[in-house]
Amino acid sequence: MSLIILFASILIEGETKNLSYKPALFKTHRECKSYLSKENDLVFETLENHIKKFYPDGTILYVDCAKRSDFQDQNGLV
Repeated sequence: MSLIILFASILIEGETKNLSYKPALFKTHRECKSYLSKENDLVFETLENHIKKFYPDGTILYVDCAKRSDFQDQNGLV
């Protein structure tokens, strides 16, 4: 069974990158969505602070839950 992660797609200098929200790993998609719903402010605050620090020109495009294995053959995770 693949773990479910919370991730954000961000636009950095014309390229899309996927960032994994490290404190959050879930057994089910439902658990992840519930966490995102309940902790939305914390997730976005943490994400925005990270982007300001490491990717000052970055823009959040999307935040969602997915299987970690879904990223192995794609953009990967930062």
